[in-house]
Amino acid sequence: IRNGLPADDPKQPMRMPSYGYSVNEQDAWAIVAYVRAIQAQQSGSPADLAPAAREALEKTRAAEIEKVQQKRAAEAAAAAKAGGAAAPAAPAAPATPEVKP
Repeated sequence: IRNGLPADDPKQPMRMPSYGYSVNEQDAWAIVAYVRAIQAQQSGSPADLAPAAREALEKTRAAEIEKVQQKRAAEAAAAAKAGGAAAPAAPAAPATPEVKP
């Protein structure tokens, strides 16, 4: 961050410019910690959560699936009532996977 990242070919511009003039060492390490935290969030799984948080996530997901299914059923009923050809039913949402602690 502070020194930049040179290109593989010396004739090319740097892949990342140097920010040493505007980022002190403490801030550079804070940026590194932030990026690592984001990377960890992207690679996490429900098994990494505390049991209470995992249960809340599963309940929220189940409720969202239920909403989607109700909306699809209402749209199909409305299309049938209107006498139009109903659009093909979309595949059902996947079941909530069982997460073992």
